[in-house]
Amino acid sequence: MVLKVWDREKLVIIPDHYIFTSDECANRNVDILRDFCMEQNIKYFYDIKDLDNFKVLLGTDSHTCTAGAFGQLAIGIGNTDAGFVFGIGKLLLKNST
Repeated sequence: MVLKVWDREKLVIIPDHYIFTSDECANRNVDILRDFCMEQNIKYFYDIKDLDNFKVLLGTDSHTCTAGAFGQLAIGIGNTDAGFVFGIGKLLLKNST
């Protein structure tokens, strides 16, 4: 059985940190991401090689908060949470106020 993302048209994926390094091991992470997006037929995969379509900034790391500069609500999530979103399209968040 091959697992599929919950909705290939509601995910936006952009390679991040490793795209600008000459380290082949680090670049392997981006190669795996590219393979995943091709396998899953992700509609909105913006590879850094295609700078004309580079319109969205998202992150699952410490830079996530910079999304506020683009008028977006930014909540940092980890890799496990991101995998959960890929799988079912939801993430449970608790309001602490």
